[in-house]
Amino acid sequence: MSNFGQWKRQALERKFDLKQVDILPELTNWIDIPNLEQPDEFVAHNLKKLRKEVLRKYWDFNEWELVIKVIGRIIQEVNFDGLNVRSFALRELKSTVEGEDMVGKPDLMVASGSQEPESPYFFLQEHKKTFDNEGDPIGQCLAAMLVGQVLNGGIPELMYGGFIVGNSWYFMILKGKEYSISVPYSITDEEDLFKIYQILKTLKIRIFTMLGEELD
Repeated sequence: MSNFGQWKRQALERKFDLKQVDILPELTNWIDIPNLEQPDEFVAHNLKKLRKEVLRKYWDFNEWELVIKVIGRIIQEVNFDGLNVRSFALRELKSTVEGEDMVGKPDLMVASGSQEPESPYFFLQEHKKTFDNEGDPIGQCLAAMLVGQVLNGGIPELMYGGFIVGNSWYFMILKGKEYSISVPYSITDEEDLFKIYQILKTLKIRIFTMLGEELD
């Protein structure tokens, strides 16, 4: 059984016949639509405060400080938790993808289920501070998304994902055998930080609407 952390995207592309494309309409429709929800005054204040703290201390954070003090606070502002859907951290996810047994614990996933994750819709992978030879955040996220497709009924199930490298956030769509990656958004830039919030909030609205959950 292979672990998500073992996979690099080149190996995944070869094994599962995946293809990266420059533009998937589903990615564009997620991150580039003009009516992304604007943060209210309270959220905007918290995001500006977070950015100020990040500017001073970001490069001193270790991996878990980054998760707790930065990523967790952004996820908290979005609040993916409903009655039968919520965010889960480091929960085991496994399935068999085209004969390959795969398992892993995504840093964060949004999935249906009140106590245990059932059908996953979004994965977020944090990858320390820079790209290195110890792992591939794109490969890890793609591996989780492939398992998510199987758990949700198989391709061409649309899966949402994202990964973080340093201060840059990237968003991904996997549709069938094709995937596309966004431009980076920096949490040290106020406009980008607001955009990260808006993209995640739009995703929350889509998931909650699909599952019939009440929006706050």
